[in-house]
Amino acid sequence: MNKIFQKLAVPGSAYPLGLFRILLGLLMVWELWHYYFGRNEIEDFFLLPTFHFKYMGFGWVPNLAPFQMKIFLVFLAILFLLFSIGLFYRVVSVLCFIGFSWFFLMERAIYLNHWYLACLILFLMLLMPANRVWSVDAKFGSSEGADKIPGWCMNSLLILTGIVYFFSGVAKLNPDWLNGQPLILIFQDKIEEVPGFMKLIFENASLVYFLAMFTVVLELLAFPLLLKKSTRGITFSILVLFNLLNLYLFPIGMFPILMILLTSLFLPASFLLSKLSGNQHSPKKDPSPSIAPLNNKLILVLSLFFIIQIIMPCRKTIYRGSQLWSEEGNLFSWPMFTAYRGGDVYFITHHTNHPRKDTIYPKQQNLTEGQYTRMVKNPDMILQYAHHLQELYNKQSITDVQIYADAFGFMNGRPLQRFIHPNIDLTKEKRRWLSPYPWVMPLAFPIQEKLPENKLNSQ
Repeated sequence: MNKIFQKLAVPGSAYPLGLFRILLGLLMVWELWHYYFGRNEIEDFFLLPTFHFKYMGFGWVPNLAPFQMKIFLVFLAILFLLFSIGLFYRVVSVLCFIGFSWFFLMERAIYLNHWYLACLILFLMLLMPANRVWSVDAKFGSSEGADKIPGWCMNSLLILTGIVYFFSGVAKLNPDWLNGQPLILIFQDKIEEVPGFMKLIFENASLVYFLAMFTVVLELLAFPLLLKKSTRGITFSILVLFNLLNLYLFPIGMFPILMILLTSLFLPASFLLSKLSGNQHSPKKDPSPSIAPLNNKLILVLSLFFIIQIIMPCRKTIYRGSQLWSEEGNLFSWPMFTAYRGGDVYFITHHTNHPRKDTIYPKQQNLTEGQYTRMVKNPDMILQYAHHLQELYNKQSITDVQIYADAFGFMNGRPLQRFIHPNIDLTKEKRRWLSPYPWVMPLAFPIQEKLPENKLNSQ
């Protein structure tokens, strides 16, 4: 293992990483601005709620009051600007990782794959000398100098990119996606918004099924095809087009742009970037210092990091039934557009000293529209909210409360069906790390048959 990591430490050009640092910092600033001003997610998930869903094991992460949250987001945006220009990079990179991870962990209901990916990238970046070129630190001689970096810096980002593409493809290996059903439903919603030539594609069932299959193959093979010189150019072009199409069709924030930036790191652009730089940021120190080999601590950190990134998506194999339906194992496993779902839920409570049953509608209680929309699809969040209701009753000195969920859901064109077993007292259930929740009702309806081409647009 040590020999493998030492090979990854072979020096490479610092210019691609320097450019990536600049663009990543600016992209993070845009993402914060976009969600704060361009959409209502910040208000819906962070400013308005009086109750926040938490990731298991991270219930200790504090939330901020609305005024504090606004100051925090401004401060975080300033940090990413400093990150981009490479000023005080060593300290700023750590603060960016801590700050954005804190932001990410405040509210489980708004889990976004690209926010999780940003946390992973920021963790890797704080380990790297990404300020050696094109930075204020390098301009004034406060960086480590030279235009070379250890090879593991770029290689770790390439491996992470390959993991994301591969497990995104693995997540699509299910009957629903392979029958094109999620794409059919998504395209139906978008068909009136796209240009005429795209409508021809959206209305053609055979093309939709081809796109579904092609996407799986593309993502599964993206990493090896990008590594191979003979296929790198065409694969890069297709992936850029694929991500731009996602950016156009789906409201998924910066994820397609972030994937384009990561995919661009596979291109052999070091020579061109170094020429464009004109060596204008050459350090005042020795211009060619030796590149220190990987130490044991860094080897251990990187090994654990990538082992976790592989284990987290693979844990889905321990769950039975459809993970699209139960959403068990979906966190941190890169599912993209694999389920078109929704539902409804309310809670029934009663206790021995109060013979009348109470019906609690979460949106009328203390959940925002965004929180509720995501909760109805996720058993762990439904359980977490039931425990929250139990705590509210306990504060009223009512300790014998029983809480049941009356939940229904639909997925990928199937009829509405019961989601949670109605006779399970959720106050007696505990949140689980790995084992499935036995009170999630199994998916009752098979995927509907492929639609004839002349029926697709009439659904």
